[in-house]
Parts: sequence; structure tokens; C-alpha cells
Amino acid sequence: MTRSCERAQAQLFADILRQEVAQMRKSITKAESQWRHRCEVDGDVDPPERLTLVRGRMDEAVKLLDALNARFPGNR
Repeated sequence: MTRSCERAQAQLFADILRQEVAQMRKSITKAESQWRHRCEVDGDVDPPERLTLVRGRMDEAVKLLDALNARFPGNR
């Protein structure tokens, strides 16, 4: 019984993480496009700190998803 509760909770958390990752990907794509435009106009410009931060958060969310999928196979 406990195992099925853990699986259900993991599934819910994985669904939330997948939604967050999808949203972060959209944000990153938009920010990268704006950054590339600024680079074309102003020359080389360092990536915005926020872009770097969101990339890091997305990497962490993907690692969490991978760990959940390893612990609860078939959770995708």
C-alpha cells in the first residue's frame, strides 16, 4: 500500500516538474533569442544572469525527473 502511495505522489511531482521544465524551456528560448539580438546589435554581450539562473534551475529539475524515473520506472 505504501509503495502505491509513493508511486502516486512521485507521479504527481513528476507531472509538476514536467510542466515547470516546459515553461522554463519556453522562457529560455525567448531569452536566448533576445540575447542573440542584443549581441547582433551591441556586439558580444555576456548572457543575462537570469538566463544562466533559469538554465541551472532547469538542469536541476531534469535531474530530479531522471531520479524519479529511475526510482519509479514507467512514471513517464
